[in-house]
Amino acid sequence: MKNKNGFTFIEVSIAMTIVAALTAVAYPAYDEYTIRAQVSEGYELSSNYKTAIAEYYSMHGTFPNSLVDISANQNIGGYVKNSSIESNGVIKMTYGNNSNSKIHNGFITLTPSATAHDSIIWTCSYDGVKVIKKYVPVFCQGSGVSGSEGASGSGTGGASGSGGTGGISGESTGNEIEIELEDENEIEDELENEVELEDENEIEDENEIEVEDDCFYGGSSTDDCVPENEVEDSGNQEIQNEINSKTQELNNKIAERDAKTAAIIYAPGTARYNNKYNEIMSEYTEEITNIQQEISDLQARLI
Repeated sequence: MKNKNGFTFIEVSIAMTIVAALTAVAYPAYDEYTIRAQVSEGYELSSNYKTAIAEYYSMHGTFPNSLVDISANQNIGGYVKNSSIESNGVIKMTYGNNSNSKIHNGFITLTPSATAHDSIIWTCSYDGVKVIKKYVPVFCQGSGVSGSEGASGSGTGGASGSGGTGGISGESTGNEIEIELEDENEIEDELENEVELEDENEIEDENEIEVEDDCFYGGSSTDDCVPENEVEDSGNQEIQNEINSKTQELNNKIAERDAKTAAIIYAPGTARYNNKYNEIMSEYTEEITNIQQEISDLQARLI
């Protein structure tokens, strides 16, 4: 008798069921991952605009209202099809081109605001219809839906017409939700740290305390006395130096990434080009996003 080799119908059915189940779980996760990587391109391409807007503000005391004001061209990438600067320096990046169809015509916005010391803080937001919370970086997920122009139409609103945030049609007023830079736990930690520092200061040598008192009341002119405003300026300068260093590091990473994408030997639009482009973007996206977050944290620390 000859032995028959091969799989039975039941074995094949079980294998196909397992493969189908794995595919059903894995594909959505991979699809979401690729969309997040594509959305991150918008934040990366906005970096040059941020620098130019900060320079414009330092010279004029106001924010620009268009790309013409800062003598800049559109930054368009593999997934970003349009970029613009709107009223009061708001950067808007709209997706299309090779991006996933789920985010076609979706957008993100970055809104500048100036601190008392003329440092620029950026608030990010998103349209909430195409680009939704799970697609944006962690540092932007607390900002909510954008109060800027919707996917189509004009004004503050949703898919069409002039309207509020996320509205379908009609006119209403949307309030943009700014990023919460600190949650309650972070505030509690800071308060605890302040209490610990105060306790340590109380244990300091009595003579040092007397010198500090003399300095505070103007009763001493020794070298140990440093005016309070000079201490603040020194702290701000150190933070600003860190910001400048991180900004240079960010620009270097972006330039390095752009050089690699520009050196792709395959024709744009082909599968090989897209695969290589996605590979390069994935390589740099997380690192660039982390550096941008570090810069935002440092800017928030400026007095």
